[in-house]
Amino acid sequence: MMKEWIDHYLNYLTNLKQYSKLTIKTYSNDIEQFYLYCKKEAFDSYDQITYPHVRGYIVFLHDHDLSNLSIRHHISVLRCFFAYLLENDVIKANPFALVSQPKITKKMPEFLYYDEFEALIDSIDLSKPLGKRNRMIIELMYATGLRVSEAINVKLADIDFAQGLIVVKGKGGKTRYVPFNPICQQYMEEYIEDTRKELMENRNEAHPYLFVNQYGGKITERGVYDMLKKVSLNSPLKKKVHPHMLRHTFATHLLDQGADIRIVQEMMGHADLSSTQIYTHVTMDKLKKTYMSAHPLANKSPLKGKDKD
Repeated sequence: MMKEWIDHYLNYLTNLKQYSKLTIKTYSNDIEQFYLYCKKEAFDSYDQITYPHVRGYIVFLHDHDLSNLSIRHHISVLRCFFAYLLENDVIKANPFALVSQPKITKKMPEFLYYDEFEALIDSIDLSKPLGKRNRMIIELMYATGLRVSEAINVKLADIDFAQGLIVVKGKGGKTRYVPFNPICQQYMEEYIEDTRKELMENRNEAHPYLFVNQYGGKITERGVYDMLKKVSLNSPLKKKVHPHMLRHTFATHLLDQGADIRIVQEMMGHADLSSTQIYTHVTMDKLKKTYMSAHPLANKSPLKGKDKD
């Protein structure tokens, strides 16, 4: 019966909550792992599981070298699953409700300085259609801060050239409008009129997606990752650039230029302002370094034993 409730819950997430396939797979993996742990510990039903048992499972995850971030995800998924069981009278209390999340240290987001971004863009060979497509992907992601999953799902009908906006379907099916700059618009119009048509010449079936692979089909997330890795390692940067780094670069550069943090939050599709605030730490770090290198007194020794007036 324990296994049947997992199936019920996943069907609920799929049909009623309309979660994405990737999210369903992640939830399924985490719950399945907990189910196997329960079978190993000889549990026959969910109502036998108490808070001490949950603590034991968390220790089990730590012993298997899961990061705090992964453990936090496991706890969140199982807390939601047990809330579902509680709503359906399968259990009398949610043992995950009292569990505190392990702390994680937020890493400072990696980003490119503008001269690095230019070096990346300028290194692309534009003599071939794929080179032009590669530049277009990078230009759009830098201009809009889209997640890679959002960028590959942009359709031609989502682009409003008259207003310079893209309709983006983000996490949880939420829709937002993101502006793009005139330079990006020029490249996009040229790409759609020439490059995209050329790449789709050998494809029998048309599709509405903006970005295509070498065969004219819709490009995948893996395709974007591999493209960026190849382009960046062949550029003067000689370091691997990943799609999220372009998103970090977008946010950091906007805040550097004085953009309001709540506007940046809206453009990035962050539900919580704290997700955007991490970029202020990046800009403050840059500000401090600039100050220390530029101010005449920044590197002077403090006055000792003298009248400071």
